Amino acid sequence: MAAALRAAEIALLLAAAWPVLRVAADRRLRRLFPWAHAAALGLVALWLALVALVVLRFPSALHALAAATALALAGTFVRSRAGLRLERALPPGSLSFSRSIRSVADRRAHLRDAERFGPIFKVAQFHRPVICVVGLERIHRLLREHAPSLAPNRLPLTRDVAGGFLRYMDDETYALYGPLFRRALSQSVVAAAGPSTQDAARRELDRLASDCSNATTPPPPAEYLDRIAVDGLVRALVGLLPGTAPQRSFVTSYRTLAEQELATSLSARTRESLGPLRRVAAERADGETASALSELRRIDPAMPDTICIDNVLFTLRFASANVVSLLHWLLAMLGRHPEWGARIRDEPELAGAFVQETLRLAQSEYLYRVVTDELEFEGYRFPRGWLVRLCIWESHRSPDAFEQPERFDPDRFVAKPLRTSEYSPFGWGQHACNGVALTSMICTTVLETLVTGYRWTVSGDGPAERDFRHWHHWRPSSALRLRVTSL
Repeated sequence: MAAALRAAEIALLLAAAWPVLRVAADRRLRRLFPWAHAAALGLVALWLALVALVVLRFPSALHALAAATALALAGTFVRSRAGLRLERALPPGSLSFSRSIRSVADRRAHLRDAERFGPIFKVAQFHRPVICVVGLERIHRLLREHAPSLAPNRLPLTRDVAGGFLRYMDDETYALYGPLFRRALSQSVVAAAGPSTQDAARRELDRLASDCSNATTPPPPAEYLDRIAVDGLVRALVGLLPGTAPQRSFVTSYRTLAEQELATSLSARTRESLGPLRRVAAERADGETASALSELRRIDPAMPDTICIDNVLFTLRFASANVVSLLHWLLAMLGRHPEWGARIRDEPELAGAFVQETLRLAQSEYLYRVVTDELEFEGYRFPRGWLVRLCIWESHRSPDAFEQPERFDPDRFVAKPLRTSEYSPFGWGQHACNGVALTSMICTTVLETLVTGYRWTVSGDGPAERDFRHWHHWRPSSALRLRVTSL
């Protein structure tokens, strides 16, 4: 009997390594995060060494270790098993910690969860419980019916924005500043920034072509795309013309803000850099060049105030990152579907449809909310303090809205207009992105300039990548390259 108990305890201890072994065996995790794979293997080795040490040298401790392990496994099972029920039903799904680690490296994890559990399910993002909601009509209804119980998941750095960042403002403040910014980013302001953006695109593509001619392997496109995006955005938001001394000085100061990690509060260095940026922005409100700042002054002589100025600067920070990421995805899609380069060259108006389809399949991923007061939706309990992930990327693959949803087909955006319940890459409602027209202008300008003025090939494509956080966005392979030759 004692021998059987001893064997059972050893088997239990060995079985406890199974979740970590599954992490170590995940090929996607090993490819994207080799250090996490190595850490998992290390944990397994340490655990097996501990078990061996107890069995061989300290057998009297075997019962205690086995009992503690059994309790830990039972707690993990209760937490992670699908369909866990408390007072009322939580959504089905798994809160497994090891599963959450594996899902960081698996872009289709939530698609499979939705197929298995239905459109509302729970997952873990490491230690944090999350409820995922798939389906744009369902997402819109959740936000309409339970808006008071769902708050934005604010990024730490936005605490330093005067009045709060537009995306996270309270309703009373947003009621004033939201409409102001929608008017300030008017079509006329966007159109006025078009020529400068095109000049920036030509300059950087010429520079890339020159650098390609002097290198065996084309350089990464990031720095060229970044300069195009920043020049276009600074021109539209602040009114500074690319190539001028004030613009170069502003961009130099802005680089400190651009390097600020989004998941942390502002560093002392970044706070210091905001001083000159705020001063220049305040001065540009009276400039003759059309911009968001000058438009704010035209709309209301009391504007732009400190809230407006900070929001212009942080809009630049967020928009530049998002636009550069989208430009990367556009290059990746051009490489995978080169026939569209020829079509856009012959029909430039197709560039917008190409951008929309790229947003649908690649860039638009999620929105987050925090449950501030417990709510019930479609029969499921959303506990207070949990995160809600509104799954945009997965929703854009609905066969109800899109025929052959996994197929890259920009023509689908030419054939018919789509409702926001079918396609919402920039959010919706009062907090929807105000920079849709500006983003579209920059991206279509780069596309049209590339396909009409240069010979190009996209090479080095590979699987998408991301950093080791569930909220980090996926991006094209770091091997992506663009070889450009001027016509």
